[in-house]
Amino acid sequence: MEKHALPLAYACAGCAGAGQTAFQVARQLDKDRKVDMSSLSGLAAGKAKFLSHTVGRNLVSIDGCPLACANSLLRKLGLEPKAAIGLHLFGVRKSEEIEDKERIAELAKSIHTEIQNLTENNDLVLKQ
Repeated sequence: MEKHALPLAYACAGCAGAGQTAFQVARQLDKDRKVDMSSLSGLAAGKAKFLSHTVGRNLVSIDGCPLACANSLLRKLGLEPKAAIGLHLFGVRKSEEIEDKERIAELAKSIHTEIQNLTENNDLVLKQ
C-alpha cells in the first residue's frame, strides 16, 4: 500500500503513562506501514505543512485515556477523524505506561484491526 493511501494517525503523547503508550503504539503502526503518523502538536500549532497533510485522508486519533485529547483537538480544528480509538478499551489504565515491545506490538495489531473496521465504514465511528 502506498504511504499516502494509509490512514493518517494522530496520537496522544500526554504526561499520563497511557498517553506515552498511545504514542508508542502509533509509532509501531507507522513503522509497520499500517498508518502514516503525523504530528499532533504541529497540527495544533497550525503549521501549514501538517494541515495540508489532512486533505483527502482518513484521519485516525489514538488516545491513551478517556479524556480523548487527540480526538478533541482534531475536532476543535474542524477535522473529523474516521476512527477515534481509546487505549482504555484495550485494558490500558491512564497511569500505565507500557514499555514492553511485545505488548506494544500486540496493542498495535489490535488497534490496526479496529482502524480497518472503522475506516471501511462510511460513517464516523468513535471507539472511545
